[in-house]
Amino acid sequence: MQSIRRCHVSEAVNNSSARQSAFRIPCGRGRRWSPLQANSSFFSGINRLLGNNRDQTKEGNKPDQRLSGNTTQLTGERNAGPVSPPFTVIHKAKDYTLRLYDVYPVVEMEYVRREEGYAALGAYIDGANEAGRRFPHTQPVIMCYQPDGRKVMQMYLATPAAAPDTASAAAAAPEATPPSASSSPSEAVPVPVADLPPAAASASARHQPQQQQGQAPQLQLPAPREAGVRLGVGGGEVVAVAAFEGFITPTAAEAVRGRLVAALERDGIPLAPADAGGRFRCLQYGAVYQLGPRVNELVLQLRA
Repeated sequence: MQSIRRCHVSEAVNNSSARQSAFRIPCGRGRRWSPLQANSSFFSGINRLLGNNRDQTKEGNKPDQRLSGNTTQLTGERNAGPVSPPFTVIHKAKDYTLRLYDVYPVVEMEYVRREEGYAALGAYIDGANEAGRRFPHTQPVIMCYQPDGRKVMQMYLATPAAAPDTASAAAAAPEATPPSASSSPSEAVPVPVADLPPAAASASARHQPQQQQGQAPQLQLPAPREAGVRLGVGGGEVVAVAAFEGFITPTAAEAVRGRLVAALERDGIPLAPADAGGRFRCLQYGAVYQLGPRVNELVLQLRA
């Protein structure tokens, strides 16, 4: 009887193993994971790509710490916390903050659905470019809304030269980044400072005194692979910022914009013509598909 029971137990174990093997899927280099493991790995990768670092402490998730442009260091590690564009806070009011952003490179695209922008721009940062170059994960996702309905999404391209300098009171502006050894001149897209808007070019010139006159410094960045994705330049401006929680919807954004415009008018601070005409930007922090409370910012450019 004992031998019969052992046979039944052995057969049950073998059948259980067979059923588990039947539901396993290949993933990676010959490794076989269960569906739960595979899905966990997939969503972990998405969270890392879009800025959610599960290893952050509760202290690191505080909004005032997460939104500081001068407190994030670029470590070069893929599992490091997300990097933000460098800025300096120049004024704080009860209902808004004024920031001076240095010039910084971005990858951008026009979009209809946010998922399209998340996927395409995140892929460029994760190596889907002509040089196969991977960039550190960055926050926030920048979404620009035009009065005519057009929408542009941007993500900051962080390089060691463009990382904030925590040792100084003001963050350093991005410097020219040499092309990687694997890239060729046809794979690198130069972004000359001479082509920047006047305010951005002026800010960049102040931060790059080592450049000789008549020579425009260039950021050598690999060309995007996907159609519609392009390289651009952000920053070089003073903006007014108002924080708000929840999802970014047209109703919520217009309400925050109205309050911010009223506060700036109250204090006699003029807007740039485009933003006075209805343009605004929203900055989204945290994981893209986040169910919990989310901190966002609405940004309006000030007149130079």
